[in-house]
Amino acid sequence: MGRRLGIDVTTAAECLACHASPQQVPTAGGEFGVSCEACHGASSGWYGGHFQRGFDRAAAVANHGMVDTKDPAVLAGKCLECHLGDATRVVDHRLIAAGHPELRFELGSYLLAMGPRWRQRGEESRDWFLRAALAGPLVAVERQLRNVAREAGGERATTAIDWSNRDCAACHHDLGDVGWQRVCDWRLDHGMAVPVGQAQLDTSRFPAALAAAVGGVGDVAALAKAAIAELVGVADAVAGGGLPAAEHAAQLLHSLQAAFALQSWALETSGAAADVRARLLAPLDSAREFAPADFAFALRSLTR
Repeated sequence: MGRRLGIDVTTAAECLACHASPQQVPTAGGEFGVSCEACHGASSGWYGGHFQRGFDRAAAVANHGMVDTKDPAVLAGKCLECHLGDATRVVDHRLIAAGHPELRFELGSYLLAMGPRWRQRGEESRDWFLRAALAGPLVAVERQLRNVAREAGGERATTAIDWSNRDCAACHHDLGDVGWQRVCDWRLDHGMAVPVGQAQLDTSRFPAALAAAVGGVGDVAALAKAAIAELVGVADAVAGGGLPAAEHAAQLLHSLQAAFALQSWALETSGAAADVRARLLAPLDSAREFAPADFAFALRSLTR
């Protein structure tokens, strides 16, 4: 990517914004990366005591720069600073064209893949994970709306269009004999139109957020079950939203199903989460093979 962009990735601010911790100042050829402080905040004011008995966590959060990652919404927001972007961290069309992946993120699945870096406390930890998995899509949609508003009329507003917020297939299509009739996109393989210049708002996150937002349930396990039921109920809408929507929905469902296992943090080889992984996530590996009707059928069949 650095060669394609003509930049030194070890010193370029656009790279270091996410690929190095804010407290680090790497030099050319030096070591840099995402340390604990990138997520937990500058630690000089609390590190020495945070693992000691009697540690005042609330004071560390309020006065000493500690990020309250025990709050699921705060945790999701901190992750999304890089995994979705904000005013200072932007993955634009130029970076994507150079090979940077698109920003796709589902908090529950990332937590499962990462594994615990904290003490396990039985049902308390299980309930916390469920809340985090459900908070992730809601915070993501809120941050995405904020980013779109910023680009439309805020500090990053320009007269130029950043094409990374449009549908890639609207421009990147086969320019052979069949021209526009052969767009490299799963939708045309299934008789669906590809909108040219799709709006900046990435609606693929909405189905998962809709499921997470079903409210009025006090018990967190019941809330998770309601979210699963909501996802299944909007199976056709999720499938119609395309591969990104299906990916968000499948990952959320995977993390919710995994949370019902006794070992919330272990990706088991059998059980409901493994079934979601095999029947929903695995078929999404190839966009060319994504069949919306088949995905909707598989989604509905999981709760029968």
